Amino acid sequence: MTSEPSTDTPKRGGVAAGIAIAAHVLVLLLAFLAARVVSPSPGGGMEDVAAAAVTFLGGEAVVGLAAVIASMVLFRRGARYTGLGILGGWLGGLALLVLYQAIR
Repeated sequence: MTSEPSTDTPKRGGVAAGIAIAAHVLVLLLAFLAARVVSPSPGGGMEDVAAAAVTFLGGEAVVGLAAVIASMVLFRRGARYTGLGILGGWLGGLALLVLYQAIR
């Protein structure tokens, strides 16, 4: 019997990490778009900031849950590099967002 080559490679883990980081960028762009679409009230309201914050926090919660669930499922099915890549990319993207906010 010959063993089949593994379809789960470190390269797939890197691609998965890139996709997870791209999800952070997408959420950031959606929050920016929400702030641009919503206009504040004439009395100096902050509806635009609230829309951006809710979009960003809600989007990050969805991306975080999706990354953890997908990572666990993939890791359990034997796609270890891909599962770890998704989780690592999500954590790395979150760290980059925190760093971006700290230096701004």
